Amino acid sequence: MKKLLLLTTILFCTSTHAQTTFDTGTSRRFATATFNGLGTPSPGEVRQCIDCTKTDPTTGGAAYPGALVKADGTKWYSIEGTGGGGGTGDVVGPASSTDSELLVASGLTGKLLKRSNTLTGYVKVASGVVTAAAIPSSDITASLGFTPENSASKDTTGGYAGLTLYKIDFKNAANTFTNFFTNATTAARTYTFQDRDGTVADNTDLALKAPLASPTFTGTVGLPAGTVLTTPALTFRTQANNTAIVANSPYRNTGDDKLYIGNNAGTANREIFEAGVSLVNLASNVTGTLPVANGGTGVATLTGIPKASGTSAFVAATAGTDYTTPSSTESPTNKSFDAEATGNTLTQPFKTWFASAGCVNATAASFWDLGTSLAPTPTCKNSSSGAAQNASLDFPDSDGMYFAQTNMMLPEDFTGTVDAKIRWMAAATSGDVIWNVATVCVADGAVDNPAFSTASTVTDTAKGTTLQSNDATITAVTITGCSAGNLMHIEISRQRTTSGDTITGVVSFLGLQLTTRRAQ
Repeated sequence: MKKLLLLTTILFCTSTHAQTTFDTGTSRRFATATFNGLGTPSPGEVRQCIDCTKTDPTTGGAAYPGALVKADGTKWYSIEGTGGGGGTGDVVGPASSTDSELLVASGLTGKLLKRSNTLTGYVKVASGVVTAAAIPSSDITASLGFTPENSASKDTTGGYAGLTLYKIDFKNAANTFTNFFTNATTAARTYTFQDRDGTVADNTDLALKAPLASPTFTGTVGLPAGTVLTTPALTFRTQANNTAIVANSPYRNTGDDKLYIGNNAGTANREIFEAGVSLVNLASNVTGTLPVANGGTGVATLTGIPKASGTSAFVAATAGTDYTTPSSTESPTNKSFDAEATGNTLTQPFKTWFASAGCVNATAASFWDLGTSLAPTPTCKNSSSGAAQNASLDFPDSDGMYFAQTNMMLPEDFTGTVDAKIRWMAAATSGDVIWNVATVCVADGAVDNPAFSTASTVTDTAKGTTLQSNDATITAVTITGCSAGNLMHIEISRQRTTSGDTITGVVSFLGLQLTTRRAQ
C-alpha cells in the first residue's frame, strides 16, 4: 500500500518593533518578581514574571502578572509601557532555536515568543492555537493523488467492492517482512474461506497430497487399526483387470489371472484364486470318501469322538481308554492320581468297624461303654475249640431304653455324611427290631459332656433261620454340629416298648460299621 504524505503549511509573520530606550524610572521598577523560567535572569536579560508588584506610589502597589521585565543588577524594570498586550516595545524571543523551527506565542502579552520543539508529529491549528494531532481521515482528498475507498465503494455486506490500485500486504510477527497477494485471473472469480481456523496452503503443500480422482501412494498403504469394512465390500482384482496392484505386497499376482497371498517380499506366495475357475463345492464336486492324505477322514460316517491313526482312516475313540467323560461310569486303567497335588481333590469313603464285645475263654467283656443301668449284657456265643469264637451285647426283651456308647475322632479331612451298618442276630425267626443310632461331637476346647442329637432309626426283620446274622443300614446318620477334627460320640440303643418293635426274646448286637468320607 502506498504511504500517504500529509503536507501542512503554517504561515506566520514576524513583526519588527523599534528598540526603545531602557527606562529605569521608579514608575517602571517592580518590588517583587517571580519568574516564568528556571533561575534568576542575568543583568540585561528579558523575562516574563509570574507575580510582579510595582513600587510606583500612584498605582498603590498594583500587581502585574505576566509582565515583561528586564534585569538590571538586583532590580527589575518594565519594558512595556504600562504592561499587558498592545503596548509599545520589542517582541522578545528565546535565547536560541533550531533553523526553520516554528516559533509560537508564549503567555498572554503578545510580545513573548517560545520554541515549538515539544511538538511532534502532524500539526493542527484550531482558533490559531497549534497542537500535535493524528491525521484526520476527513482531511484526505482526491487532490492528494489517490482514489479513496469510501462508503460509496462498499457492497451490501460492508466489504470493499474492489481495491483496484492496491495489493493486500501482511506483515510477519516481527514486522520485518511484507507479503502480498496478487491476482492473475482473466475473469470474475469468487473465493470462499472455510468456516474454521486453519492454515493457508500453497501449491507446494498441495503437491504432497494424493489427488482424489486418481491417487498414487508411496510405501505400504493400510487401514487404521480397528477399521471394519462394511459397504462396499473389499474386492481383490487380478493383474489383468487392475494394473495398479502393487508388486511385492501381501496380496499380489504375477499377471497370470491368479490371486496370491504371501509375504511382503513376494517370495512365499500361495494361490488362493484363479480367474475362470469356480470354487470347489464339497457337497457336489467331491464324491466318495476323501482320503486322510488329501485332508479327509478316510471314512464315510463316524460316531463319537474322532481318533486319528497316522495315515489310516479315523476311528471312534473309546471312553475310559482314550478319554474320560465328566460324568461316566467307565473305569480308567493305568492312571495315577496325586490327591496331594495343588488343585486336586480326591474324595473317598472309609469304613470303620466297632465290635461290641470280646471273650476271654468263656468270659465276655464289652468293648463299648455301658451305664450302671439299662445296660446290655456281654455274652460269649461260642467257646468250642476249633470254631470261631464271638461275643455280643445282648439287649433283653424288657421295658426301657437299653444302650451302649463308643467314640471316634473325625479326621482333619473329614467331609460329607456318615452311614451306619448294624450287625445283629436273634434266636427268634420272626418279628421286627428297631435300632437307634445317635451322635454328638465335641470340638477342641469344649466341655466333653454334651447331650446326644436326635437319633436316626432303622426297622429290620429277623431272618427265617435262628441265630442268622442280620444287617440293618442307615444312610446319612444325623451328625448335627459335627465337623473335621471333632471327637464324635456314638450311641446304639433299643426301646423294647417302642411301637413297631415286635420281635420276642433277646436281640444280640454284634457290632457297628461306620462309613465316613475324606477329601484328600
